[in-house]
Amino acid sequence: MRGKAYRRDGACCNECNGPIIERKTGVANKEPLLTITVQDLDSIPVITYKGEDIQGRASLSYEWVTRDNKGEGKHDMSIKHYPNTTGTPVLKTIALSRLM
Repeated sequence: MRGKAYRRDGACCNECNGPIIERKTGVANKEPLLTITVQDLDSIPVITYKGEDIQGRASLSYEWVTRDNKGEGKHDMSIKHYPNTTGTPVLKTIALSRLM
């Protein structure tokens, strides 16, 4: 059986009977960095950043632009919000940009 790699557990593809190769992406059990949920065009977006719901949302900007046909690209995001605080409201900004 040289030339083919077989899994120790014997799992194989149902279509070609070849070995199943699992690709490790590094995101298996990771929490999403950012989720934006919009119910309809009249609703306020629900924003979760690093597992924390963002309250007092004032502004949200998110853009992703592809660099090539492999799906790699640039992320730009900005979230402006008024956290739950007492006293004078303070506008805070979360901003991230991944360069191409």
